Amino acid sequence: MRRDGGKHPSPNSGISEAAMAGALGIRLGGISTYHGRPSYKPFLGEDKSEIKPSFIRDALDIGFMTSLLMLLTGVLLKWLL
Repeated sequence: MRRDGGKHPSPNSGISEAAMAGALGIRLGGISTYHGRPSYKPFLGEDKSEIKPSFIRDALDIGFMTSLLMLLTGVLLKWLL
């Protein structure tokens, strides 16, 4: 996340995409097609594993757990303050 988060042209998605790539041990980015035109995005993460369909479930689990932790953090802070 620290190494690759700033490489993405979007300030909002670079950090989260790099964090997910690191958590899954995969490399994201490269050439994508938007409205029929190729678009190059820098690579984020390392190519430690071949991307598999099971990573979709893993990414959803990571997103759910992260959301739950943030919710619990907010409740705790509200309760303490």
